[in-house]
Amino acid sequence: MLVVAPCAIQCGAENWVGIQIWAHGKLEWRRRFAPLCNGVPVTRHLRPGVRCA
Repeated sequence: MLVVAPCAIQCGAENWVGIQIWAHGKLEWRRRFAPLCNGVPVTRHLRPGVRCA
């Protein structure tokens, strides 16, 4: 989650929905580095996680 948001923003995502769309599009690529068994975090989980970080 801490890697998804900055990478998506660097690639042009402008809001939480954009971050989630970017994350879904790059899921297979990201699985090369981490298993991501539960897939992409949904927006309601991204927002509090980034706010606390």
